[in-house]
Amino acid sequence: GRLILLAVVPLICDVLGACQVGGFLSHAATLFCSFCLLPADMIENLDTSSWPMWTLQDHRAHADQWHLVKTSDKQDCIAKTHGIQFSELLRLPYWDPIWFTILDSMHAFFLHALPQH
Repeated sequence: GRLILLAVVPLICDVLGACQVGGFLSHAATLFCSFCLLPADMIENLDTSSWPMWTLQDHRAHADQWHLVKTSDKQDCIAKTHGIQFSELLRLPYWDPIWFTILDSMHAFFLHALPQH
């Protein structure tokens, strides 16, 4: 065997990739944002100081809860309630999906995809 040292750097992708790889739900979910806990019915609230923010501990707890349940119905319930699914990247102890996920706006701009997001 060989000793290999490796680190995963931030995830840079579009919104769809962030949802799929990072374990977030889509913009159509009740809790649609990967940074805050603002519900969809409050989307017009532009006062960022009033937005409750995600914490890594809460994100990991809900993702672990989603991962440990046995049925897809229970997983769907957890996902709808908390806006989180499990991601394999969460197995890395240093991975912080909230701060390590970077949305690639330039890629979306050049593909003319911004109106879709």
